[in-house]
Amino acid sequence: VESNRDAADAVLEGKVDAAIIPTPIAAGYPSLNTVTTTEPLPFLAVSVSPNVPPATAKALQNALISLSQTPAGEALLKASQLRAFTIANDQEYAGSEKLLEGTFGY
Repeated sequence: VESNRDAADAVLEGKVDAAIIPTPIAAGYPSLNTVTTTEPLPFLAVSVSPNVPPATAKALQNALISLSQTPAGEALLKASQLRAFTIANDQEYAGSEKLLEGTFGY
């Protein structure tokens, strides 16, 4: 499958028996049955290529962080089933390095 949503759809269509789907995505599929949950992992990280100029990276960061401060931004977050963007730090990913190894953007 190409995405977490594809995985959820595959379960609902009977193409697979089960899938690992992040809780925020699974919440959008009320007919899915949760078998088990794990300790929370950081969700939906956004990273910027080292080739992006620092001023552009900072502008993107500021735009994402400020989404929850405007009606249009709040509407976008709600439509995306997100509450807000925050600045991540290494401590949030401590212990997840092995799991995230090889993941694009990590």
